[in-house]
Amino acid sequence: MSDGDSKYDEKMQPYWNGHWRHQRIEWNLDDLRQIVADYNSSKDLQRQTLEALKRERASYIAQLTSAHLGDYVNQTVNQHGSINERIAGYIDVKEQIKKDFVAPLLASKDNPNVSLPNAVVLYGATGVGKTEMLKGVEEECKAVAEIVHFPMDTSLDDFRKEMDKLLEQAKNRFDKTKKRTILLIDEAEKYMCMSELKANRLATEFEADDFEILNKYGNNDKDNVDYLKSLLDWISEVPKEGETNKSKSATTLFITTNYPHLIDQDLMRRKGKFTPIAVHPAKDFNLEAVIKHYFKQNSDLLEQIKMLAPNDNFTEILNGQVKFSEKAKNVLLEKRTNGTINNMHIDYELSDWPDLKRFIKFMNPSDKRGAYSNVEIKDMISKAFDRYLENPTKPMYKYFFDIKNETNRDITPARYSKFRTIYNMVTDKFDSEGFGQAEKNFTDLINAYQNGELNEEMCTAVEKQMAHIQEELQKLQSKMKAGIALTEGEQMQYDLFKKYDSIWE
Repeated sequence: MSDGDSKYDEKMQPYWNGHWRHQRIEWNLDDLRQIVADYNSSKDLQRQTLEALKRERASYIAQLTSAHLGDYVNQTVNQHGSINERIAGYIDVKEQIKKDFVAPLLASKDNPNVSLPNAVVLYGATGVGKTEMLKGVEEECKAVAEIVHFPMDTSLDDFRKEMDKLLEQAKNRFDKTKKRTILLIDEAEKYMCMSELKANRLATEFEADDFEILNKYGNNDKDNVDYLKSLLDWISEVPKEGETNKSKSATTLFITTNYPHLIDQDLMRRKGKFTPIAVHPAKDFNLEAVIKHYFKQNSDLLEQIKMLAPNDNFTEILNGQVKFSEKAKNVLLEKRTNGTINNMHIDYELSDWPDLKRFIKFMNPSDKRGAYSNVEIKDMISKAFDRYLENPTKPMYKYFFDIKNETNRDITPARYSKFRTIYNMVTDKFDSEGFGQAEKNFTDLINAYQNGELNEEMCTAVEKQMAHIQEELQKLQSKMKAGIALTEGEQMQYDLFKKYDSIWE
């Protein structure tokens, strides 16, 4: 290196020292700026993360709240709890079930030897509440009894085998836990149907669907019925240590059916062992109680909605409800926004109705109009609630009036008449002391009528039955003339009624 270069570098050294010092400062400033930027970015990210977590938390809360509301809606649609909680009205039926069955069963916890019925038969038209009453019994008795459902896919040939297995389990259960067994059998006529031969004695009051069942099950009953007759002598008794009688199993049969009149008479006539309980279509104070019950359910649901309205996520809560229409949701949101949602109200005591007594009178079961089932009443009130939510400009009961006027009674006059006939057959024939004469083959009754051997009351009864037979026979003949094929049940009915008619002529 030349002296000139050395001198140049020496003179420039202060500059380079200053330059690099300032460069390092700039770099440090850049680093500091990046640190600050990273920090601010981190704060923003944290803020965004926190906001996202808050939104997610609010969403979860809304979903949970919506789920709770959904549960409440589900409780409105599906009953829960004891018989009284599930079914309004029907005081006489519920009291009989409680007195004859539930109360002694609950008492058996402290007194295992308490007397219990061997079998209870709950019957009535479809939709009047038999299933709900049965579920109420399950709920009330589950602490002291095991509820067992008889498998309905069991064949007729396997009925006894399945019963033996279940009763053996019931006996072992009582030995180990002291818990009794309630064996629930639905559509019991399948396994307990009377024979066609026995049915001929009562067939004057049977309809085509009765003959369908008789044709399907009426020739298979003897072994099962004989087996059940022996069971009913012992089934509810408590098994003793070393007991050899397999029937003693601390078990009660709880049976539901729409055809109690087709269950073999040798079972139905065993008083104190086979207890029939009828569930009629609701009328008078029972009908009023049913209507109030369902109005109150929807009133409680509305109050639940109003209670949730102040929530910030009310929109999300409503969006989770499939029961409510979009129009109803929009109305609720609008009323929540303008502060009028609390003005919505349902008077479940029905005190705002113009004339409740007159309404009940004309909604009662009728021979000409038929009857409303509990299921139909509940559905009409549910629809009225939906309409009220969509347009709460008039009381909910007015929507109910509208829907009632638009809805046909689901228990038709024919079905209502059929139920009344069944009820009379069960109560008047199966339980009356004069069953023997009523049980007499109708052919013999016609002959006795023609011979002048019957009293005036029996003559009137035979004439009434023949009028019914000839009316039904004419209907079947009209179908045949129109080229409509008769079902097997209708053919059985036709053959039998034709025989009676030929004797009558």
